[in-house]
Amino acid sequence: MLTIPEFCRIFLAFSDNRIPYQIDSGMMINYLTLFSIIILGFYLFIIKWLYAGLTKLRIGVNLGKKTVSVIVAARNEERNLPACLAALENQHYPSDLIQYILVDDRSTDATGEMMHQFCERHKNAIKIQVIDKIENISPKKNALQKGIEKADGEVLLFCDADCVPPPHWVAEMTRYFTPEVGLVAGFSPLITHRQGLQSAIIELDSLVNGAVAAASFGNQLGITCTGRNLAYTRDVYRKIGGFEGLYQSLSGDDDLFLFKVQQKTQNGIRYSISSATIVPAKTVSNLRDFIHQKRRHISAGKFFPFRIKVNYFIYHLINTIFYFNFCLAIFKPGYLIIAGSFLLVKFIGDYFFIKKFTRIMNYPAPLNYFLSWEIYYFLLNLIIGPAAFIGKIRWK
Repeated sequence: MLTIPEFCRIFLAFSDNRIPYQIDSGMMINYLTLFSIIILGFYLFIIKWLYAGLTKLRIGVNLGKKTVSVIVAARNEERNLPACLAALENQHYPSDLIQYILVDDRSTDATGEMMHQFCERHKNAIKIQVIDKIENISPKKNALQKGIEKADGEVLLFCDADCVPPPHWVAEMTRYFTPEVGLVAGFSPLITHRQGLQSAIIELDSLVNGAVAAASFGNQLGITCTGRNLAYTRDVYRKIGGFEGLYQSLSGDDDLFLFKVQQKTQNGIRYSISSATIVPAKTVSNLRDFIHQKRRHISAGKFFPFRIKVNYFIYHLINTIFYFNFCLAIFKPGYLIIAGSFLLVKFIGDYFFIKKFTRIMNYPAPLNYFLSWEIYYFLLNLIIGPAAFIGKIRWK
């Protein structure tokens, strides 16, 4: 029987025709084919699990009205904030049940003045000024924490200053809060309003992240969400001690908080599939800023629970093996068709999973750029992903 060390030596020797142990090229192709079948089997199991999660998602059923505190923390967002505030003013929800909390985190532009003017127009709005950074607490969590301390609502609902929530956002998100539910996540695609490959890849990337989040929530094992469209009860926040224990991560006010809710409470989690809760966010304007943003988001991964780290590692390792397997096959034309077929099956599985999510959310996506996104995703995990754990990362 071929041992693992022997297989590794064969695999490394494959590209330059060095055949250890008198194993001929045909036998090597057989071994590599078997290895690829095993890897593909693992991958299809993951895709099946994700696809099944999407089929379990249901629309919110709670028709009772809850008191809601909408919290927006911003730093130097004078360009984006007006559209966000206009969207908040346009919410179709009883004004006596909604509270707006606007947190100005040390802005040096007109952000604070815009918030002040909004609060002047609305008696149910509060502005909070953060003056100094607090040591050992990430600025974003510090700002959110200041806002939560002033919240009166049963439900805390969050979005960013570069987001534009639709008119029924508050009403539809609260429909998911039945008595046992403690946290609800929503879809927040990145919008560029530009044409071209770079814009399409950025939009597809946020779409895939949303699909994975939704599927994991459907399986009641949430592995990611976004703070741009997130809600949880004030009771759950207090029950788990808020952001305590999460301060060390610059990011993670969403993912890490989600893990903490699942670890420390019995409350259920839900993902909103109502198109009325899709909160588009304006993305960064250039590739450099986008990479910085991705590094900031990925950097929270070092603080993930061990089982989540292992699952992510296995998933990304399998993805990487597919591509390296195909590149290796270039040196052996007899294996090229086989390796290409396995990669094609992976692409098909990914495509139908993403397509399923777009249908559930009734959301159009630039799927004609799907193959370009696949290449980007491989490079992301190969280069940008590891870079997220190197060097200092800041929030604006």
